[in-house]
Amino acid sequence: MKSGRRIVFVKGVIAALLIIVVIGCEETPVQPVVGSGNELKATIDGQEFTFDIEASQSEYDTLLLSGRVQGTTSSEPLQSIVITFGHFDIDNRTFPVTRTGGDVTMTVAFSDAGGNKVYQCAVGSTDCSVTLTASNGEIVDGTFQGILTNTTNTNDANDANDKITITKGRFSVRLQPV
Repeated sequence: MKSGRRIVFVKGVIAALLIIVVIGCEETPVQPVVGSGNELKATIDGQEFTFDIEASQSEYDTLLLSGRVQGTTSSEPLQSIVITFGHFDIDNRTFPVTRTGGDVTMTVAFSDAGGNKVYQCAVGSTDCSVTLTASNGEIVDGTFQGILTNTTNTNDANDANDKITITKGRFSVRLQPV
């Protein structure tokens, strides 16, 4: 009789331990560490710039899996920058991931008393890249770099040879879902 009770007791203890192990092994998702959500900086031809993020223009398309980051400086010459990246699910990926070629566009515009100049990456070019380093599904962090060509007047050979180099680009941006 005692032997039967011991077996039942041992089975009960084993069942309790299994429950504890199963509950203890349940994975708790860990959110990646992301930045403040309000940083957009770059060095353009050796000069550092901090851009004010345009929140209404910084967005993420949940259907097309593409993002857009946009900012403007408040000093002369007025500059704006637009960076896009495509084919990347910010909610379900591991980081870092680099995008280049057709998955990236970059545009920088200068405006001053002398007029406007617009610089862009050539379509499909590997001269520009964006590396996404972290995301919590709302804030996306990354770095970027590129060589952009003046596209203001495509008929002017001087403009076609006028290039700018972006280095040390970094962002931490709160993307609005669209």
